[in-house]
Amino acid sequence: MVDPKLWLVKFTFKGAHPSTTLGVTLAAMAGNTETVPMVSFVQPETTSLEVRITLKFEVDTVDKLVKLLPNGIIESTSTTGFTQTSNPTMTISGYDISKNILNEKPNSKDKTTNRKLKGSDIIDIIESKYNSSSKDSSKLKRIEDKTKEFPTRVTKNSQNTYGDILSEQAKKIGWTYFITRNKINYVNSRKKMNPTKSFEWGKDLIEFVPQINTTDISPGFIIRSSSPTSNKSIMAEAKTGSEDVWDDKGIKASELAKKMKKQIKDEQKTISDKKECEIIAKANLNNLSDNLLTGTGKVVGTTDLEIGQMLKLERLGRFSGNYFITNVKNSISSGGYITTFSVRTNVIQEVKSK
Repeated sequence: MVDPKLWLVKFTFKGAHPSTTLGVTLAAMAGNTETVPMVSFVQPETTSLEVRITLKFEVDTVDKLVKLLPNGIIESTSTTGFTQTSNPTMTISGYDISKNILNEKPNSKDKTTNRKLKGSDIIDIIESKYNSSSKDSSKLKRIEDKTKEFPTRVTKNSQNTYGDILSEQAKKIGWTYFITRNKINYVNSRKKMNPTKSFEWGKDLIEFVPQINTTDISPGFIIRSSSPTSNKSIMAEAKTGSEDVWDDKGIKASELAKKMKKQIKDEQKTISDKKECEIIAKANLNNLSDNLLTGTGKVVGTTDLEIGQMLKLERLGRFSGNYFITNVKNSISSGGYITTFSVRTNVIQEVKSK
């Protein structure tokens, strides 16, 4: 069996054998929480397995898919065992090396304690550590949108990890971060983007399961603050309809919340800068609106879909429109090659009364 602590540099697939059955799964998720690539695959059981793995499977799409597999660490191995009804198989699971970096805590060696850190500072650290840890020539590419940030002070005894700090910074300004395909993204996910791909129900969209979520939406968001150096109070409000949207067609989450007569949410802060209060209020409204409409879909296998892209879905009635991709999973098995995805949007088409 494989030592779970061994470095897994690259999964490679070469040659062909008609009787070989292989299952490959590659997935990652995006949000304001830890988001790193995960990988697992199944192969015929062997008594030993080298860290650099070569499997025999000849399919054109596999060569493309393999390029998406991350550099990482083997986390676990398991086997189905030996039975009379099926051939024994081994399952190997692992994760991208960025997971370990995100779980590290600031330390004096990195010169990250007793100072204020922005999200971009954490990206610097992750990029540096990732590239120095990578066992081959692949490097982490940085994709970052620039904006005003409000640093978090990190004390010597802080229990927060780099991932915690990055999540806090992203949430504060309404950004998102994710690591996929050797790229680290720290971006405004709601900026205007053209759809990378479009799928149509009844044509190339095999399945789509939507879900409307109205529990957390709010018709606005208010930040109330008192200055730590004076008695002056500050109030900033993100009003109904002010959130940034992925699709210009349809009703926004905050507008729907107002129709539902939901109460405006508010939060008390200790901030002396009114501009910071305004940015945080807007970010909170955006974050609450993001998951108004979520869904999972399935299409014939494609390597074109990627987390962070815009996807257009058509012929779905009120569920048609532009969606932000939060999860992509590629699966190859004896049944074929399938890509499943998860998406979200903060608008929904209104039902027109007859």
